[in-house]
Amino acid sequence: MVLNVRRPLTLLVVILYVCSVLCTYVAHAEYGVTSYEEVWGKFTELFRYVEELSSEGMNVSLIVSELNDVLTLIEENTTESLTKAMDRLRDIELEVSELRGELPSFKFWRDVTLVTKVAILASIPILTYLLLPRVYISLWLKYRRRWVVKK
Repeated sequence: MVLNVRRPLTLLVVILYVCSVLCTYVAHAEYGVTSYEEVWGKFTELFRYVEELSSEGMNVSLIVSELNDVLTLIEENTTESLTKAMDRLRDIELEVSELRGELPSFKFWRDVTLVTKVAILASIPILTYLLLPRVYISLWLKYRRRWVVKK
């Protein structure tokens, strides 16, 4: 009896090939291999948010420097650099979302500070007009109290 080895080997090779393709697909999906377009889209989205926060007056200089580093990684355009860039973009996204949550409070206190400064500056001329004559008269009387008027 002769063993027919060809058919089981072919079946084994096909099974191994299917397993390797599935493992590669699962590994890419699991470890988040990202494309250039995906990373660039996330970068531009975060850049728009940072620009919005900056235009409202928030200090985003650290985030801008981090985005600059990410842009350097994106320009390398390798799988490893894109993965690092995407990881850093996720961290930056958390920081930006925190800052966007604080934006209404920041705007409120910024407006309160601005109104307070304007009110103080506007009150200086009014207080000078009302208080300067009184202060001048009281000082004049204090220093000339001992004067004697001669006839």
